[in-house]
Amino acid sequence: MKDQTPAEGVLIHRSYGDAMRFNVACECGCGDSDHDVWVEAEAGSITVEIATTQSTDCWGETFKPRYDIDNEFLQHTDWFVKRLVNGLIRKLKLTKDIWFTGRITYTAAIMMTEQQALNYSATLAKSVTAAKNFRSSKN
Repeated sequence: MKDQTPAEGVLIHRSYGDAMRFNVACECGCGDSDHDVWVEAEAGSITVEIATTQSTDCWGETFKPRYDIDNEFLQHTDWFVKRLVNGLIRKLKLTKDIWFTGRITYTAAIMMTEQQALNYSATLAKSVTAAKNFRSSKN
């Protein structure tokens, strides 16, 4: 199997000479899982930046809503208060690492076909070579 041109699952947005931006689509079809990749040549080094969209466990509930309240007003009040408290707890859990250590660790995953993975690696290698060559021609 060889890398393709145009590459399946890899969209090159723009080449700026010493930098290139491309997008790698996730096989799941959700744009939040895509990788936006920037490759840039700097003096003596290559910078590769990969951006993804992260999400929290927005479905997690510390306090479960009740469904056995007969009064409709009290039922909706219970749901509103518990949704508000659950959201606050989720945000506090998420930011406690930032508050106490100054950093947070995320993990991102992308599902790819074998061909797409090969194209991703080939595009990354070509981007590094092109950026390095452009930078050296400027000096």
